[in-house]
Amino acid sequence: PNDRKRMYPILEACQALDLCVLIHTGTTRMTRCKIRTCQPVAIDDIATDFPTLRIIMGHMGWPWTAEALAVAWRHEHVYIDLSGWLPRYIYWTEPTVFQYLNTVLQDKFVFGSDYPAIDPKVWLDDFDALVREGFVWGGKRREIRPEVYTKFLRQNALRALKLDLPHR
Repeated sequence: PNDRKRMYPILEACQALDLCVLIHTGTTRMTRCKIRTCQPVAIDDIATDFPTLRIIMGHMGWPWTAEALAVAWRHEHVYIDLSGWLPRYIYWTEPTVFQYLNTVLQDKFVFGSDYPAIDPKVWLDDFDALVREGFVWGGKRREIRPEVYTKFLRQNALRALKLDLPHR
């Protein structure tokens, strides 16, 4: 995604048109590509070079999830989508995601189901179970706060896509 010759002209046009871009991060089951180009650190290059471009990192960057969290924390217009994994599997492998979602990066996460691989209802039901049961972080049970739930499922995406603007 950070190929200056191939991608930067496209990213320049997207920034000029005030578009939001979704960029795949993390691994994939497709074997004809190399996952090294999907590391979230590549998004850091793009966000630095295009500071007003709104970027959504797909699939939370796993197995470089900490890197994705750092990039989103560092750049105002970078978001993380949790598609591709059911919430229970995200929690089992990367519980820190929910701590960040619930605290310092609550404005940076957006919902995604990865349809048709995961049906949105299945994903949301699994997420709602996590919300009801809570999660353990630092030896304590935590709950996803109601305002965070609303931001994650709606408000953050509206802001990233600039659909929250007042009608003229």
